[in-house]
Amino acid sequence: MLGFPRSSSWFPIHISDFCREMDDIFSSKAALRHFNVDMEDKEDYVLVAADLPGIEPSDITVAVENGVLTISGQRTAEKEQNGDNFYLCERCCGNFSRSFRVPADIDDENIKAELRNGVLNLTLPKKERAKLRKVEIKAACR
Repeated sequence: MLGFPRSSSWFPIHISDFCREMDDIFSSKAALRHFNVDMEDKEDYVLVAADLPGIEPSDITVAVENGVLTISGQRTAEKEQNGDNFYLCERCCGNFSRSFRVPADIDDENIKAELRNGVLNLTLPKKERAKLRKVEIKAACR
């Protein structure tokens, strides 16, 4: 939350409304669109961990195309949230998507994905690198 006083009698109402709107913009609604991701380059694979709490595996799509990894999906509302019974309603629903460049040597046919405790873990294996091959040199006869 922004540190603006809202209950002071001297604080104009329209400024308080502005502060509340700013809090909404930078709170859970923004968090849905911008989820946190870690990418780590290992020797044989790239490891990706994305925080997606409360999302079902069936609501997530992972795709790699032209060297770009895209994680997208949708959080659906558990129930209709209307009426005067709510004291606070911060959990939101809607679409989300993020895209990242990945190394060119990713084997996109063998990507593994697992969702555990709200974290999507992707293992992007690297293609087998060309092995160094020693060429035997024969002595030429004169």
